[in-house]
Amino acid sequence: MLIKHSPYSVTETADRLQKILNSKGMHIFAIVDHSGGAHKVHMELREEKVFIFGDPKIGTFLMQENPLIGIELPLKILIWQDGQNLTQVGYTNPLSFIDEYGIMKNAQFLLKMSDGLAQIVSEVIE
Repeated sequence: MLIKHSPYSVTETADRLQKILNSKGMHIFAIVDHSGGAHKVHMELREEKVFIFGDPKIGTFLMQENPLIGIELPLKILIWQDGQNLTQVGYTNPLSFIDEYGIMKNAQFLLKMSDGLAQIVSEVIE
């Protein structure tokens, strides 16, 4: 997992991420509020949210090559508050899927995803 520090709160980082994804025309499939879920069952959890997003036009090519990569798609970015009350942003580098799922014919899409995620996270935390 690639992890970057955000100078913003979890909420502000999440808001920034949502605006950036929307501005890039990315489809947000879901935002999972893990800490909100914990609070609903009267449990404590530092702030933690997962954004699930992507572009079906790209992901479909990958799943046509190997349906098992569907467990990794859509892409995900995790935003959480660590034990020192700092906000962190993390994601799995899609390049790791090349070997894991034997993606050869459509590896260029994983490179595009990797570069795109790095750019999105950089914009979120700048």
